[in-house]
Amino acid sequence: MKKKIIILMMAAGVLLSACSGKEKKEYGNASAVGSGTISLSDGDFEINLMNIFAGKGMAVDYLGDVKIEDGCDVTVDSSAVNIFEPGDYTIVYTVTDGKVTESETVTLTVRDDGESVTDAEAEDFKGGEVITDSDVTYPVQKAQTAKIELMSGKVVQIKCTTERYIVSTRTDSYNIVKNKKKYNVKKLIVVFNTGEEQVLETIQKKID
Repeated sequence: MKKKIIILMMAAGVLLSACSGKEKKEYGNASAVGSGTISLSDGDFEINLMNIFAGKGMAVDYLGDVKIEDGCDVTVDSSAVNIFEPGDYTIVYTVTDGKVTESETVTLTVRDDGESVTDAEAEDFKGGEVITDSDVTYPVQKAQTAKIELMSGKVVQIKCTTERYIVSTRTDSYNIVKNKKKYNVKKLIVVFNTGEEQVLETIQKKID
């Protein structure tokens, strides 16, 4: 019996050691801006992304400081975020080169720092004309949830309140240059009755 107990304790120690060795993501330096690197090595992606922090109501640029070394396509699903409610939310980054597809999650921490930023103009709009299309207007109703179809085809439910509810969506499209490569960026944005906006999905594709 004593031998069994010792073996079990040793096994538990190994498990604890393995868990403690798991790498924990750090937070980026800039508020409301995604950062890190994405590259392709020996047929596999190397995705090193930082967690993000933002003040309540801030417009988040999920790909702002992400360096994509190999010109791959990136989709960011931020539909789980409630930028108006402090807390931790999971963001899913999906990367593909047409052959290999991989996903990585990061945490967005929304903080109530006393400031509520509702200006929809973000730094990444510089250098390219913003084209708005695919406007959808919703009936003005104080629904508790709204079903929204993302550009990827996924349908998500967005929590609403009687004070803040979705009245329309739009897709903004513009071109940017990163690392001497040209990309098209599309953002699916929901508009609330308060005039506030939130990005639900971001897709960045290389332009040949």
